[in-house]
Amino acid sequence: MKSILKPMYARLIMLKWITKTLLALSLTLPVALAANEKLTCGDGKWRKQVAVGKFEEEKIQLCHDGGGVHFTSPDCAEDTKKCLPKPREKKDELRLKTEVGSPGFKACDKYTGSPVFVDVWFKEKWHQTALCLFNKGKTFVDTNEMIKISRGP
Repeated sequence: MKSILKPMYARLIMLKWITKTLLALSLTLPVALAANEKLTCGDGKWRKQVAVGKFEEEKIQLCHDGGGVHFTSPDCAEDTKKCLPKPREKKDELRLKTEVGSPGFKACDKYTGSPVFVDVWFKEKWHQTALCLFNKGKTFVDTNEMIKISRGP
């Protein structure tokens, strides 16, 4: 009986390892590929929901990765870190504001940005994304990029 269980247990461990590896790759690979792509800038538009069923559209200049994964403002396209304000240093203030929420919104709050969900018009359809707004919405960075910056090198 024991000899039958050992190979089954080994297969189960191997299957768990393969599943975890594939999951990790599926979560990190798209972000890593998007980070290596050159951003293209041009005219665009976004819309924000201002009330249930009511949207406010605005024409903007934006840069994108070509796949609709990463959106940023033109002034942040070259080097995102240079266009961001300094992060908050007070851990107590930051901890109170980030008890709950998404990692991207927490990173946005760390840099005193305003996180917002928007729809971006790209390749003839709307793409839902989360952005971190700075300078009253003139500068914006994708929250996925904010997570990478917040974690450091």
